[in-house]
Amino acid sequence: MPSRFCTECGTALQTGQRFCPECGTAVQTTASAAQPAASQQPISKPASQPAASRPNRPPMALLLGLGALAIAIVLVTAYWATAQPPAIVGNFPVETSPDGIPFPDVQRISVVEAGVAAGDGNAIIVDVRSRGQYAASHIIGAVLIPIDEFETRYSELPQNTQIITYCT
Repeated sequence: MPSRFCTECGTALQTGQRFCPECGTAVQTTASAAQPAASQQPISKPASQPAASRPNRPPMALLLGLGALAIAIVLVTAYWATAQPPAIVGNFPVETSPDGIPFPDVQRISVVEAGVAAGDGNAIIVDVRSRGQYAASHIIGAVLIPIDEFETRYSELPQNTQIITYCT
């Protein structure tokens, strides 16, 4: 004969049981919980679904929030995948010489002339490529000032020396 009842679901408990076999609730060991009052009846279980088979479901608001977050992530990812790169500031038509050389007004020198000038200390060679390209290979003695930093860093260069830039 059962001597106690589960305080959660009302299932009869046998002496020595530490957990309710129906709902899994830990059995209270206090004297008041061990013996129900004479008028106290076991709590009736819902007839539709036993307590042990009812899953612990998260609140609907949590599910809706997670769903909205998942949709937002998909939309942002799709936008980033199709977004155009930013426009280049100062984008302008490039003039070319009859030979197809861009910026024909820019003075050019040969590789030999650049090497002699730098070797004599009459010129400084500036690599305007990215840091990664510079790290991969560069002219020995060349100073790195990436083109996107050139406007703010050109003052680092000596003023009374010929400056030779290269990017390929």
